This record gives sequence, C-alpha cells and structure tokens, in this order.
Amino acid sequence: MEQSIIVGLITFFLGLILGHRLNLGRDRRKEFNDLTKDIYTGLYAQIKNRTGTFIDIKNVHRIEPYICIISRKRFSKMVAAYDKCKHDISDYNQREYRNGTVPINEQLNNELVKHAKNLITYFYPR
Repeated sequence: MEQSIIVGLITFFLGLILGHRLNLGRDRRKEFNDLTKDIYTGLYAQIKNRTGTFIDIKNVHRIEPYICIISRKRFSKMVAAYDKCKHDISDYNQREYRNGTVPINEQLNNELVKHAKNLITYFYPR
C-alpha cells in the first residue's frame, strides 16, 4: 500500500513538472512568433518580389534570447550586413536622384535580397 502511494505521488509531481515545462515552451514559441511575424512576412515579400524595399528590423535585439547561443554571433553579423546594405542603397538613392526617379542598382538590390535570404532563416515561425 505504501509503495503505491509513493509511486502515485512521484508520477503526479513528474507530470506537474513536465506539464509546466511544456507550457513554458509553448508560451516562448508564441512570443517568438508574435515578435517575428512582421519581419518574416516583410523579408519573404522582399525575396519573392526582389525589391529593394527596406524591412524595419529595429526589434532584433528582442529576438536574440530565442536564438541558440552558438548562432547569436552569426545572427548579429547577418543583421549588420543587412543594415549596411540598406545604408548603401539609401546612399545610392540620394546620390542618383534625378527628376523624381532613381535608377535601380541591380547589384545592390541583389545583395540586399541575398542578405534577406540569409536572415530569414532565423525568423521562420516555430
């Protein structure tokens, strides 16, 4: 009789701990998806349409805790490369502005799309 009570209590507490951990995981996944939804759709549209439109990734620092520790440095480098490319395109647009239009620089546009493809892997919905 004592053994069945002990086994029951152990399984109850193990189930309680396991359920709590799974619930925390679900909440973290939901928070991540809420944070990255707009960035993911913007990057996806940028890749699909091959446009030089800029995606605002100002909340990237809020996503870093959800990224594996090993990948964070690579992620930071990709964000910096994407931002640098955005800055280069903005400089080009200011330099080449003529009569209300700006000629498209395919090389910079392709580079921005390449960085978007590298960056989108971190924003897939989980």
